[in-house]
Amino acid sequence: MRAFLYRWLLPIGLATASLVGTVETASAQPGVRDHRGPRPPRDRDRVDAGPREAPPPIREERVRPKGRGWVWIQGYWDWRGGRWEWNGGRWERHRQGRRWRPVTWELRNGVYVRVDGDWIDDRPNQAPPPPREERFETRRGFTWVPGHWEWENGQYVWVDGKYERERRGKRWRSVRWELRDGAWVRVDGSWDDDVAPVAQYPVDAPPPPREERPGTKGGFIWIRGKYEWRNGRYEWVDGHWERERANQRWIDGRWELRNGRWEWVEGSWQAGGPPPPPPNPGYPTQGPPAPRDERPGTKGGFVWIRGNYEWRDGQYQWIPGHWERERASERWIDGRWELRNGRWEWIPGTWERAAAPPPSPYPTQGPPAPRDERPGTKAGFVWVRGQYEWRNGQYEWVLGHWERERASERWIDGRWELRNGRWEWIPGTWERAVAPPPPPSPYPTQGPPAPRNEQPGTKGGYVWLRGHYEWRNGQYEWVNGHWERERASERWIDGRWELRNGRWEWIPGSWERVATPPPPPPSGPTQPPPAPREETPGAKGGYVWIRGHYEWRSNQYEWIPGHWERERARQRWVDGRWELRGNVYVWVPGFWQ
Repeated sequence: MRAFLYRWLLPIGLATASLVGTVETASAQPGVRDHRGPRPPRDRDRVDAGPREAPPPIREERVRPKGRGWVWIQGYWDWRGGRWEWNGGRWERHRQGRRWRPVTWELRNGVYVRVDGDWIDDRPNQAPPPPREERFETRRGFTWVPGHWEWENGQYVWVDGKYERERRGKRWRSVRWELRDGAWVRVDGSWDDDVAPVAQYPVDAPPPPREERPGTKGGFIWIRGKYEWRNGRYEWVDGHWERERANQRWIDGRWELRNGRWEWVEGSWQAGGPPPPPPNPGYPTQGPPAPRDERPGTKGGFVWIRGNYEWRDGQYQWIPGHWERERASERWIDGRWELRNGRWEWIPGTWERAAAPPPSPYPTQGPPAPRDERPGTKAGFVWVRGQYEWRNGQYEWVLGHWERERASERWIDGRWELRNGRWEWIPGTWERAVAPPPPPSPYPTQGPPAPRNEQPGTKGGYVWLRGHYEWRNGQYEWVNGHWERERASERWIDGRWELRNGRWEWIPGSWERVATPPPPPPSGPTQPPPAPREETPGAKGGYVWIRGHYEWRSNQYEWIPGHWERERARQRWVDGRWELRGNVYVWVPGFWQ
């Protein structure tokens, strides 16, 4: 065993001695001066100094919204290995009262230094906007939780209301904002113990019933809506249809004041027997409201029967007007309400034979102002303006139309003239131009009107050439804009009117070659969008209205109208919104949640 150990230790000792001798020999050599001069800096040494050029523009990242409670952390440029590299963004949970400050690069002593992003304090110093109006229906067993404003990333964001199931012995306390130490703080809503007892019966009268216009439905009876007393307040319940019952009639429910409190008497079906006294007299004792404004226009060969109020179920109800075909040698006499013996009675309209022509075939008052028509231009045609005509004792508007031009003739517009106390229509006519009129001035001496407002939208691969005024026949005439296909390495320069030597001259637009590419557009707007336009889409069963919004296109905000989308089972639509991220506004698209 010992011999075996010596055989291993001897080679190791010799190798160690040889290595020590080598080190001593190297250290014993005299120092030698290096005459090669200083070593030039290598690329990696330059990298450590940092970038001296600004980072590229921030990339646009399109991500699918993740829903409320999440904040998109914008990507940023980083300096690695002597070049710029992009780090993609990510989602992080929103922190109450905090806002994410994105990564920035600052120029310090000629070198760009990265300032890391961080969550910073973010509390609004101004009150939230007024709550939005929300329309909801009463649902048994549920409580409507109103919507509220939340503060996210430097701006107020609206959160829509929702239904929550009622909780026994609890009452919902809505979200509210409070001013504390110069900043607005949101106090979350919650279910609180309903300590105060809820009155079982109201002591105040219910509000007036809401107006309902159910129309008619054969074989059914409309059960009117009503107010119910729930959780210490009146809540409206909409009416509904019920099928008629043989030999029965429906008695509406009603609120009655009994012993100082209001109690609801339910409606019911009642079998035969003498009919109860009507709740209101069969005839009204007060005159009808003013007729509604109807603008039916004109329809050749038909007469417009005006709408009127009828007395139904103790109240006035509006019956819209309708068209009826004209009758030869007859004219329509409108119905009217008359006061007879203290009550108002309806005299129905009727067709009356016109035994003699109407007493006044001509009006005694001038026509209204002509309607505004903007026909534009049509080569080889003349626009014959619309005019008012006297029909059935009233002025009716007749639309203008195009007529083909006639050689050596010009169109003279018709006109109304007052003759012997009555207004007469002088029809328009074509007039032969015996002697050509003096040529109009080839140049105007006054500037053109303001350009008309055109909203062409966008069209991929095309450029919109704006409309403009041209000088024709001694007057300005508007020429509509149109689309033209884009041209490679060229851009369109709009035409313009210029005042030269006391006269206005039109400088036509032209395509101009772009010698150098234009500077890249900014990655996004730095100013907030305008207020959304008002849209009144109404209602559409089974569909959801997607509100319109502004988009950033070609360095300007452009309005995108709203549209309908079919509802999705167990999903609701969350509207898109504009968010301020850094110094740029970013559009967060809407999504189904």
